[in-house]
Amino acid sequence: MVFADSIGPVSVVKYPVKKMFRGYVSIRDYVVSKAIRAGQSIEVEYEGEKMVLKKENLTDPEMFTKREFQSQYGTGCYELYDFKWNPVDDRQESLNL
Repeated sequence: MVFADSIGPVSVVKYPVKKMFRGYVSIRDYVVSKAIRAGQSIEVEYEGEKMVLKKENLTDPEMFTKREFQSQYGTGCYELYDFKWNPVDDRQESLNL
């Protein structure tokens, strides 16, 4: 599920994930492609922590599986792009004021 703010142009796409695999989170290919085309970053949230994937880093994902997955609702197929989980440290943000 992708969330975006409705006020003005969006520079960040918010993307919640429920699972992590070997220290990586997976994002559907069409979410990554759409963010790249729009010049946006993706903010991934997992168990209350957040990680920001800058638009420059979206072009080099890992792929642990090379197969396509069928949408649960039959709306199409997608691949998963995997990104190393590296959450934002809130303490570091407060140092950058």
